[in-house]
Formats: sequence, C-alpha cells, structure tokens
Amino acid sequence: MKKDNNLENETLRQKAEDIKKKKLSKNGSLLVEADALKLIHELEVHQIELELQNEELILARVSAQDSLEKYTELYDFAPSGYFTLSKEGQIIDLNLRAASKLGKDRSFLKNKKLGIYISDDTKSIFNLFLEKVFKSKNKETCEVCLINEGKITLNVFLSGIVDEKLGQCLLNMVDITKRKQAEEKMNQALKNWDKTFNSIQDGIILLDVNQKIIQCNQAFLDIVCTPKDEIFGKHCYHFVHGTDCPVGECPFVLMQDSIKREMTEMIINGLVCKVMVDPILDDKKNIIGAVHIVTDITDQKQAEKAVIENQRLGAIGEMASSIAHDFNNSLQSIFGNVELAMFNKNNPETTQEYLKTIKSAAKDAASRVQQIQRFGGTKQSGSKYSSVDMNALISEVINETRPMWKDDAEQNGITLEIKSKSGNIPEVLGNTGELRSVLFNIFKNGFEQCPKAAVFM
Repeated sequence: MKKDNNLENETLRQKAEDIKKKKLSKNGSLLVEADALKLIHELEVHQIELELQNEELILARVSAQDSLEKYTELYDFAPSGYFTLSKEGQIIDLNLRAASKLGKDRSFLKNKKLGIYISDDTKSIFNLFLEKVFKSKNKETCEVCLINEGKITLNVFLSGIVDEKLGQCLLNMVDITKRKQAEEKMNQALKNWDKTFNSIQDGIILLDVNQKIIQCNQAFLDIVCTPKDEIFGKHCYHFVHGTDCPVGECPFVLMQDSIKREMTEMIINGLVCKVMVDPILDDKKNIIGAVHIVTDITDQKQAEKAVIENQRLGAIGEMASSIAHDFNNSLQSIFGNVELAMFNKNNPETTQEYLKTIKSAAKDAASRVQQIQRFGGTKQSGSKYSSVDMNALISEVINETRPMWKDDAEQNGITLEIKSKSGNIPEVLGNTGELRSVLFNIFKNGFEQCPKAAVFM
C-alpha cells in the first residue's frame, strides 16, 4: 500500500510540475533569484497537488455514494427477503422485501425476534435450523410457515449461513407459497388417482419394456397375495407363472410381435383369470411398456360349468319325463282294465289273485314313474301342451269308469247315476294323459266315498 501511495504522490507531483511549467510559459516571466524561484515553485506545485487530491476525493465520494445507492436499492428491492439475525434469532437488519413478507414496517421489525412470525407447527423446525447455522458454520435450509395475526400467510424457504466475523446469521427468505399449493394439488390429484386406480375390481399392472412391474393396483395384489413392496421392479412372470422366464403363450411376448391387444386365460394362484395386454407406445410407435388387465373369472367359469351341467341334467330330465309320460299313459290303461276285470265277480279266485298281482306291480311301476317325473320336473313347458276337448275327455272317462259306478255298485245294492253337462266346457291347453289321470282319480275317490244312492252332476 505504501508503494502505491508513493507512486500516486509522484504522479501527482509530476502533473503539478507540468501544469506549473505551462503557467510559466504563458506568463513568460523568469525569476532571477534561484532560491525564490525554487520556493515559489514548491508552493505552487503543492497547491496544485492538493487541488488534484481534492478533485479525486470528490470523485471517489460521488462514486461511493452511487455504489451505496445502487446496492441499497438492490438490497431493499431484491425479490428475496434478507435478514441479519443474532444467535437468539433477533432481527438486526432486514430489507424492504423481508419486511413486506412479514407484513410490518422495517423500523418496527428491527430488534424483534423472527420466531414470533413463525407458525407454531413449524417453529421447532426454525429453531433447529438456527441452531444448526451457528453450530455447523455451513449453509443450512428449511421450510416454514409465516403467520400474521394468527393466520398463515406464506410458505417460505429459508437458507442461512453464519458471518464468522460478526457472529451473525445472514438469512435469505424465498416465497414458495405457489409451489406448495401446486404440490398440494398434485398430491391430491395423486391420491384421487390412486383411489380410483385401487377401486377397479380387475387387477391392473404397468410393465416396462423388460416386463418389470412399475405399478399395480390393489386388486392385482389380492390375486397374487403379495405385498406391494415385494412386487415393484420384479418380472411379472415371477408372480403370475412362478417361473424365471416368460412362458410359451405369454401374452406380453405375443403383443411384442403383433403390437396390439393380446389376451389369454391362465391359472394364477389357483384362480382362473383372463389376461389382456395392451402396448404402451412412444411417438415413434415403439413399445416402451404394457398394461396388463387381469380379471378373475373363476366364478364365471364355475357358473358356466353349472349351466352346462344343468343343461345336461335338463336334457336327461326332459327325456325321462317324456318316457315317464308315455309309460304313465300305458299304466293308466293297465289300471283301468285291471280294475274292470276285478269288478267281475265271476272270475275264478286264481284269476283274482293274478289281477291283484298285476295291480300291485302296476302300482309299483307307477311309483317309479312318479320318481322319474320328479327327477325330470313335473312342470311341462308350453311346447308340450296341446289343446284338449274337455267335453270329450270327460265322456271317455265316464265310460271307462262305468264298471265301477254302474255294474259293481248295483251288485252291492248301490244306485249311482251320472248326469253329464260337459258340453259347455271350452277347450283348454294341457296334457291329455295327465288330465285323464286326474279325472279318473276324482271319479274313483268319489265312488268309493258315496252312500247307497247318489247322483253325480
């Protein structure tokens, strides 16, 4: 520094001598006496030196003032808030931006503790941050919430470092409220997406181009019975097929060749599943992954099997019912003729025994027919019914049962008479054989319970 000052003084002296010489040349006067000339010369040079120094000081002062104004303006109106804090968190100095963030005048905030403007739920974070700044002597950061009159106004990011000479914390405050709001919206959107994703009843997995699982929903986790953290980053065939490589009919492999949806059915963890694979393509139509949709169709397959079994049993039952119907008609004829034959009192005893045996066997056969009908279903479909003339059917049954209510009854001293008024009965849709059996039983039961004389209308 001394050498620089000496150089500056020599430069100033040289400038002063040059100016003096010019003045002497202009005045055109010369001093005769050498001493007087020398003394005057020294005084005038010194005067000029002082004038030059004064000019430089004025210029330096103006420059310093300009710089001070420039940096003061830069400090006060910077986009970030700047604080100078003591170890206790007291505000020693701050810029206008920092004061505006706290919502107070700068003069009011000086000597106040910054902690009183930090929300209660983030105050411990700020205190720990300030402690680390003074202990570590390194740059520290944190995120806190500012409050004003008890209400949260801003989310801010703080970064601070200690000034070792002054023992103070130089703190920078950046408003991150909009970023926090955007993060909250994004987090909410992710929660909504995750909720929707996990609400889908089919299993869904997202694979990269190497068939590694990068995402899946809860339905797929339920199918493979594996925790989520054990699935990510693993190959799908490890969980689906229990193998270390893709199986021969792997839909992912087929999709890589066709570049379109592929589907198949396979057993996964004991469940019958339908698996559909759709490719994920980039802008150049290159496969960068795939979406697997896994649907548990176990119940559907069991229902289909049950339907097939029911159809098979229905066909058997229908065939059995048809056979039973035809056989029942034959039995009705046998019963009718046996009953008629048994009413003849002139039959030998052995003949009556034979007839009883035939009747017993016919009853046994009838019970078997009833079992077959129950197996096949007693209800007939509309296509098995036909139009039946009830008037003619009733007349036929009356004639068939005549031996019971006429011949045999009169031999026992019972007088029965049937007066038929069936001519007005309209035709019905039904089964002739079943209707004949019903009418036959009605007549038979009625005859058996009648007194010694009766008239049936």
